[in-house]
Amino acid sequence: MLTNVLYCGDIAHKGVVYPGEQEPLVSRELWQEVNDKHKLSRRQIRRHRRVESPLKGLLRCGHCGALLADSFTSRQGERHLYYVCRAGKKQQLICPQQPVRAEDLEQSLRERLERRGTVSDLAFEQLVRAVSYHSGSRRVWVELQDGNRFEFCLPVPVRPGVRRKEQKIQSCGRTPRLSRLMALAIHLDGLLCQGAVRSYRELAEAGHVSRARLSQILQLNHLAPEIQEQLLFLPPTRRGPDPLLERHLRAVARLADWEGQKQRFRALREQLSL
Repeated sequence: MLTNVLYCGDIAHKGVVYPGEQEPLVSRELWQEVNDKHKLSRRQIRRHRRVESPLKGLLRCGHCGALLADSFTSRQGERHLYYVCRAGKKQQLICPQQPVRAEDLEQSLRERLERRGTVSDLAFEQLVRAVSYHSGSRRVWVELQDGNRFEFCLPVPVRPGVRRKEQKIQSCGRTPRLSRLMALAIHLDGLLCQGAVRSYRELAEAGHVSRARLSQILQLNHLAPEIQEQLLFLPPTRRGPDPLLERHLRAVARLADWEGQKQRFRALREQLSL
């Protein structure tokens, strides 16, 4: 304030501006014009700081259940939006939830919704009732406005700036056998549809398995698409045997109703503490 008034020849003392005896450096009109432009510039900057957060009010922490807040970082002149958990700071608790980049989460969620045949140009609040994200397992749980639910694993992004430590943690463990069997069942079904093999017998002989075992593997294709997706993206097994096996799903795959399959599958996951 003192510097500004000196330019027009005034003196500020204890919050009061007095006319000065020294000659002003610039005219009062020019001084006023410059200050008006500075005020306009500051208002534009404040408006520009607003960043859209489509999942604000919908996304909850998978650790403590609190709503995730939006935040951003600036890198090389660009702003990147993140969702962070601040419940621990307010309640003086330690929440292990790590920030997740909004672009990664929103893009993966939009892709899953499109696979389910959902209209892609609608806003998230029109499609989704609630979303939960757990940074430790990178699992995302989604509840839609129509009451349906599904979950998926958020892929680790491949781009500069992603910490290698996090990639190393995600790569620990082994891919569950059931995930590999699900991928194999989809591949074998594709070979049959394309005419690459003529019969199940020929397919069993090429894979050196019995026709009974081949039938068990291909029966995984009878599962609801939502269940198949969850099987493909099961979290890695870090120690011991896989908790979920192919034999656990045989009774589920025999159900003709997909809704019944999903209810049975949810009960199975709760029984196995998955």
